[in-house]
Parts: sequence; C-alpha cells; structure tokens
Amino acid sequence: MSNVKGLARDASRSTGSAACAIEDARPPHFLRLVKELRAKTREVDGDRLLSEKSIANVLGTLRTMFGEAHFNEVIVGNPCVLPRKTLKRRSKARAPYSGREVLALLSDKVDVTRRVFVWLAFYTGMREGEICGRRSVFYVYSVHGNQPM
Repeated sequence: MSNVKGLARDASRSTGSAACAIEDARPPHFLRLVKELRAKTREVDGDRLLSEKSIANVLGTLRTMFGEAHFNEVIVGNPCVLPRKTLKRRSKARAPYSGREVLALLSDKVDVTRRVFVWLAFYTGMREGEICGRRSVFYVYSVHGNQPM
C-alpha cells in the first residue's frame, strides 16, 4: 500500500504541480502536463525529440498509477482524464500486400516454418504476437476434432 502511495505521489509531482497533493490532482493538471511536454520538446531536423506517442505513453503510465491508487483506496477517483482528441495519435499508413507479394511469401523459396507463419497470418488475420502465443493443439482440435493429426 505504501508503494502505491509513493507512486501516486511521484505521479502527482509530474503533473506540473509540486505543491499539489495526490488527492488534489484534477484533470486540468494533466492537460497542463501535456502542454508543458509539447512546449519543452524541441525539434531537430524537422523531427520532434519527444513524439506524440511518447507523450501518450507518459499519460498512460500516469493513468495506470492513479488507477492503482484509486483501486487501493488511496484516492477517491482517478483524475487522470483528458478530453478526446487531446493526444494526436498518428498511425503509419499501411498498404496491403499485392497478390504477387502474397504468392512470393507462400512459395517454395520460403522456409516451410515461415510459410506456415505467413499462411496463419493471412488466413486468420492475426498479428505476429497473436500467432506466437498459439500452440499447435489449438489448430489440431479445431480442424480434426479429437482425432490425432
């Protein structure tokens, strides 16, 4: 419990209000933190040193810490709330594979274990981490019932 209090205290300090107690933290403090982080970020060769994604990660960590403090009844509620679209999250534009690229990835030139991985990705729509977490028994029983391969 004291560890949670320490984390929440550190988080409240990072909101830009050193004199602010944990229970006194309010959503405007977090909005001010976002503005301060953006203001302190300088640009080098047109790129920001602290990206919007990094700022979102900082806020996500704070939100989790205050959520833990709320869960452990250190504070009444989680004040780490921002209005929608405060954080500018941009994702990379992704282009789908062409038919020729898919055939190349599934051809005999590619190692069989990689082909199985690629086939699962294309067939199921799973991402890498989701495929890596699967075991062969999930697929064997769903295809053949309880019969052995």
